[in-house]
Amino acid sequence: MFALYGDIPFELVGSPESFVSTLRFGYAEHPVVESKPLLQWVGDGLERLELEMLFHASFTNPTLQLDALIAAAEDHLPRPLVFGNGEFRGFFVTTELASEALQHAGDGTTLAIRVRAELCEWAFGAELSSILAQPASPPIAVTSASPALPGASAISSNPFPAVAAGPIVLFSDVLAATIVRSA
Repeated sequence: MFALYGDIPFELVGSPESFVSTLRFGYAEHPVVESKPLLQWVGDGLERLELEMLFHASFTNPTLQLDALIAAAEDHLPRPLVFGNGEFRGFFVTTELASEALQHAGDGTTLAIRVRAELCEWAFGAELSSILAQPASPPIAVTSASPALPGASAISSNPFPAVAAGPIVLFSDVLAATIVRSA
């Protein structure tokens, strides 16, 4: 798997045919009387990613893969982008999709589709702070940042590890921002 965009895996032939990341840096231009204008940095722009990928029937169902990307674009929700090596790139929305069917079977079934997806970084604002609020205690199996338990996980500090009953942890209980790779 090359990457996971929300719950959509990118199963590709090899790697993306192209991967372009664009970073923008905003400047305001202030005119000055009888001189050149002055620039003032006003903030960083959102990262934009362009991926050109080949979905082939030998690795995935190209039509279902494209349909999943279209559905993700149409629901307008930010999704985490995590690469196969574990790198969390951030949250992104789909801003553009272009597809080209390259191969078909004799019955018309699509065998290969080239897809160009444009993703734009989603920067969460203060209005969403309640949704992204940090839990009072770290979820099970997430390292605690507490000074009382530096580096301890909720599992290793459990005083009753043999007890069968306990909380059920779902993937949605762990915020992507809290996941780190150990060295």
